[in-house]
Amino acid sequence: MNTRRAWTLSELVLVIVLTAVLAAGALGALRGLGRYRDAAAEKRLVDDLRHARGLAMFTGRRTMVVFDLGAQSWRIEQEHHPGTGYFAGSTIVHPHTFAPWEVRLPQIAATLRIVSLSNAPNRHIGFDADGLPIDHAGNNLRRSPTISLSNGRTLVVYSGSGLCEVK
Repeated sequence: MNTRRAWTLSELVLVIVLTAVLAAGALGALRGLGRYRDAAAEKRLVDDLRHARGLAMFTGRRTMVVFDLGAQSWRIEQEHHPGTGYFAGSTIVHPHTFAPWEVRLPQIAATLRIVSLSNAPNRHIGFDADGLPIDHAGNNLRRSPTISLSNGRTLVVYSGSGLCEVK
């Protein structure tokens, strides 16, 4: 006597429908992942600018965020000795990864890109020991540097205070 039982057609249909519903939910979650990655990358840019400002104030050494719009990247550099302005080859080391502090936007964002950089001579936004924005030569910036992003938002570094804000 054979006691094996086969699947009924209604059971197979139910399994297929449940699988389709779960797959649709997973697809929706994956679509939201891109927006989450872009928001995290935007926050990373703001945090890196704020960190550069804080580092300049803490160490008394000018600190620069150097942008490469072609590569969609930035790095943080710091002068070797306070007041020298010597930055060559001085990308700082990230305290958690112990690697040079360089960020490549395409590696951390789904679609977010830096569209333009305004009021930042030579694509540098630096900070002096007082936390005020400076250019690559160490001169205080009279106009606030702005970074325009592909999501329509703009990051502003206020020239009077060095504070960063996303608008």
